[in-house]
Amino acid sequence: MKPWKRLLPSLWLIALAACVATPLPQPPGYELDVDLIEAEPLDSGVTFVGAPGALTPGPVGLRVTPAQPDSDPPVSQGSALVAADGSFSVFALSPLANTFFFEAITDDTDVFVGALTVDGSGLVIESDPGPDSDVDGSPDAIDCAPQDPSRVGQRCN
Repeated sequence: MKPWKRLLPSLWLIALAACVATPLPQPPGYELDVDLIEAEPLDSGVTFVGAPGALTPGPVGLRVTPAQPDSDPPVSQGSALVAADGSFSVFALSPLANTFFFEAITDDTDVFVGALTVDGSGLVIESDPGPDSDVDGSPDAIDCAPQDPSRVGQRCN
């Protein structure tokens, strides 16, 4: 047997391993940098202020939806436009001790980008968004159809 023929199976294994180990490129998405977001508590709610780079890429719409609390205080989502540099300011009516769901809003879809809480000192912290039953990237708490993977976020019309 010729020497190169003995190497052929090894070369195939090396080539196959290279294909398996090479990560596939991910489509561009939105990234929320919690370290660039501050919370300004007010009597009736909280204003989230994102420094440049807080939500990229911009410009894009932003919706902040507070979780429904167990008690009676009113909550209401806020919306804003994220600037081209990724900065924003958005107010949400809610008690400070709550979870806030952030979504990038495009012409075609809602893209969940993170769930945040605010601790007693005003520090913004990334939070567990809870279950995502249909595995569409949108947590059940804000998914208008939590059993339908083709309908993400709060846009079901």
